[in-house]
Amino acid sequence: MRKSVLYVLIISLFLGATAVAPAVAGDAKPLVVMSLADYDGLVADASSLKNIAQVEKMPVWLQSMLRLYIEGGTLTSLDSSRPWGAVVQIDDADKLSGYCFLPVTDPEGLLIDLSDFIEGSSDVGNGIYRIDSATDDKFLYAKITDKGWIIAGDDVDVLAGAPDDPSKLIKGLNKKFDFAMQLNICNIPDHHGAAAMDKIKSQLNDQFSVDTVVPEKTRKAVYEAIEHLDQVILGWSRHK
Repeated sequence: MRKSVLYVLIISLFLGATAVAPAVAGDAKPLVVMSLADYDGLVADASSLKNIAQVEKMPVWLQSMLRLYIEGGTLTSLDSSRPWGAVVQIDDADKLSGYCFLPVTDPEGLLIDLSDFIEGSSDVGNGIYRIDSATDDKFLYAKITDKGWIIAGDDVDVLAGAPDDPSKLIKGLNKKFDFAMQLNICNIPDHHGAAAMDKIKSQLNDQFSVDTVVPEKTRKAVYEAIEHLDQVILGWSRHK
């Protein structure tokens, strides 16, 4: 059933790219879209995402985006009026991939601002660069679009197929919530079985103590929504 795949998507988004296989983004459909409000419209404290950003198995591209979002509010090289986001998607071969995106006004200035954390960058073609960390052996790939976005991920082919303006995938969620996840259950192929459901729940609980943190009634409501709806939006904000 489609719902079993949804849990895999959430795990891949927060627990690391090793949970999914690389995929070419040409015909990929977005399954999980994460939205972070622009700084100008932010109500909640961005540091509330700190615990998520510290998950060890998180993909480098997602962890880097969250940390920059938390700590980079004063950087003039970033656009404070536009949202940030991340996407997990599936292609025609049922393979998953992901990337994040952030708004910039001065890409070269951002590299200078982050020079203490970046060892260097190298052009790998098609407007995509490999960015190497100055503190460990990690790296990511990044593409600068004509629309003023940096798109980052761990697969060059995925970035090559990513949209020039990925913010359209958010569909205004940043105006309603500080942090939101849109689950496009309708894009999950029907032929997937439910055998992985218990295993996925177990992994979520092991990593995030879901059974302890989230009330049982809330968990049941989310599971039922996944079972019967085509789209679920989970949003958090303080006063919006």
